[in-house]
Amino acid sequence: MSELYSRYVQLCEENGKVDAISFELTNFCNFSCKHCYRVHGNIFLEQEYFHKTLLEAEALGAIMINFNGGEPTLHPHFFDFARHVLEHGMHLSVLTNGSGLTDPLLDALSPWCKGVYFQFSLYGISPQTCFDITGEPDAFEKTISRILAVHRHGFDLRVTLLALGETADGLPALISRLRDEGINIGLIVQLNSLENGQRPAPMLYATDDQILRLLPFSGNWETDHLEPTATWNGDPRRTIACSAGITSFGIRADGRIVPCQVFTSPDLGHVSTDSLASVLAGEARRRFLEANMIPDTCRNCDLWNFCMRCPADACFETGSLTGIPAESCRIARLRAKFHIDSRK
Repeated sequence: MSELYSRYVQLCEENGKVDAISFELTNFCNFSCKHCYRVHGNIFLEQEYFHKTLLEAEALGAIMINFNGGEPTLHPHFFDFARHVLEHGMHLSVLTNGSGLTDPLLDALSPWCKGVYFQFSLYGISPQTCFDITGEPDAFEKTISRILAVHRHGFDLRVTLLALGETADGLPALISRLRDEGINIGLIVQLNSLENGQRPAPMLYATDDQILRLLPFSGNWETDHLEPTATWNGDPRRTIACSAGITSFGIRADGRIVPCQVFTSPDLGHVSTDSLASVLAGEARRRFLEANMIPDTCRNCDLWNFCMRCPADACFETGSLTGIPAESCRIARLRAKFHIDSRK
């Protein structure tokens, strides 16, 4: 996060404003990724809900709009939604598997290419492993094709790769291939629990040794640990690494307003009956922020600076905002080891 945007988030907090809204355009996805934390369905966000919330977000100062899912490009009004965001002068980020990014759609979005940021999810290191993970035939070749098409159109983009047990050893070669094309890479080494509380199958997790070999490819490992970007009532214990429910909110496909798009609960309101301004001042939000504290166990832990702990993931795995996800602890320990070993 840039220093300028961090300052804007702080100003939004101080003045009761909103910097970002994430829309789950649909919870439907055409892929069936076996590690996905989402529970998919067939709900598509209503146009009325989208336009009402976008105007409210703009009035409250939002400059960042995120589209996610499911697969957001499958929404029949995806382009109209995107166009409205961009015509209102806001930045748009789209989390996608790329399958819906046709050349005509990219051509239509091209006038705003510097205002759109695509975050691709690419799973697998070959056609076969990608099919094994996503259940979608030809997904690997099609996703690579869409990545290159977006790059040619001049959009900002990043390809996110996930370290799974069956693919971790082959990721360095794929990273090299994409970087040779001038593509920015994001590498995720932590596998999260499902939003229904289930853990992914044990075989999906990368081993400690695999993760240690991948950490040199994971970006600026010295400074990319998460740090609080917003606090509530000036109390640094009240949030960890994000501004969920403070200056940003998520809108689920059914219209529920949640602290961020990753949360399934608590409901802070519903767009059919509540405005974003009323949610900001509401009792449900106050209760959430009161509960969203960094546990002392984490704050006093030697691994704190290397921890990627997410309160939503804590809820999924432990049932509590202040729970301690075991996988977060494992990855923090490995990041710390890598940091120390790299100094030797």
